[in-house]
Amino acid sequence: INAEYMGVYVSTNNPDDSKIIELKKKLESIGHSMITWRDVSKYVAYVPTDDNDYLQSIEQVICSLGVQFFPTIESSFSEYVLYLRKWNQRDKEALGIQHWYKSLQIPNILPMLIRENREHIQKNRL
Repeated sequence: INAEYMGVYVSTNNPDDSKIIELKKKLESIGHSMITWRDVSKYVAYVPTDDNDYLQSIEQVICSLGVQFFPTIESSFSEYVLYLRKWNQRDKEALGIQHWYKSLQIPNILPMLIRENREHIQKNRL
């Protein structure tokens, strides 16, 4: 790995989202590039664009082989990437999202997620 250059791969369904564009600008301002599937697909001979499962599998492999992975909370995509990283010995720590929470020093996040989910359900029932 070239320590002077670090590209950041962002797996997203919408690379044109304003938050993704803002992230790209912030990364570039500190000397990093942001890469999405749109960038990678230019170098792939054949990709069935109508098969989302195929594309998701490719992105999971890309994310699993990265230097570091930052998962999305409550995401089966992220859970599988974490599993692949553990299987490939990319992360030698405990498997699962809870490990990531602990690395952020977020104490026992599960009760908070349950509470937020209940509040969301109650709000939408009204």
